[in-house]
Amino acid sequence: MRVLITGAGGFVGKHLISELLKYGHEIIAFDATFSSAIKGVSRQVTGDLLDANRMDDLVSSTKPDSCVHLAAMSFAPAAKDKAPKMFSINVVGTLRLLETFRKHASEARILNVSTAHVYGGIKTPLPIKEDMPLVPVSLYAISKAAADEATLEYARMHKMHAMTARPNNHIGPGQSPQFVIASFAQQLKKMSASGGKGTIRAGNMESIRDFTDVRDVVTAYRLLIENGKSGTAYNISSNRMLSIRNAFEELCQIAKVQPVVVTDKELFRPTDSSPVLDITRIHGDTGWTPNIPLSQTFEDILAEF
Repeated sequence: MRVLITGAGGFVGKHLISELLKYGHEIIAFDATFSSAIKGVSRQVTGDLLDANRMDDLVSSTKPDSCVHLAAMSFAPAAKDKAPKMFSINVVGTLRLLETFRKHASEARILNVSTAHVYGGIKTPLPIKEDMPLVPVSLYAISKAAADEATLEYARMHKMHAMTARPNNHIGPGQSPQFVIASFAQQLKKMSASGGKGTIRAGNMESIRDFTDVRDVVTAYRLLIENGKSGTAYNISSNRMLSIRNAFEELCQIAKVQPVVVTDKELFRPTDSSPVLDITRIHGDTGWTPNIPLSQTFEDILAEF
């Protein structure tokens, strides 16, 4: 398939390009900026997702068979100071993309990448299934929930093959130190290189996360554009829950350092937990299951710094 990837220059986009090329797909890489040329793609295009003319020209001229929509503001705390920008990109940008495909490539298979944060406030003793109501509890989650629901409505209203993916937290090589595991890894690697002692800045270490390796996540995205069902939402999760503290301690063991942890008030957020997701649907429709051990993920992240 000829696949348009929005947000192709980002952390997940780079891994997705590698995954799709490995399976013989043609890639059109789109993003606001790129740090360098990307090997193997048929076209590398810069532009503004909110520019209707730019998007119309791109889709009408390339006629993608599929699109994986990654472009978004995904750092949740950014909503504190940049909420209008976040909603413009995450909501209006998604609508702009859907409308462009409706006009110029309505048969394309579209995967909008949402987030498990859309389930936010759901209280249930059982793993969350995709047909449960969305209860977003942050501005970031609200913006993603709106885009998520809009994607599914376009599938129903316009008979488009549009789907949405709801991944839990994903980590891996190449992630920005703006995010917690990469931040720890960067600090620990520097400490290891300078004798193995020192202090490390951290926020709330008691929050619980379900981390999935980004390489498993992009495999899920590939399988969804190949086999996913129209108008369907899909959970993506490893179902391996651990605290930020446990993740930190495992990174310390791998890096062979024992730092003193200093709480940074600017990084501190209230204790919370990733939702526990039911992944029966994606496994049934595509055969996907997470395969990469978390220990391997941690080793590969540390090796990047």
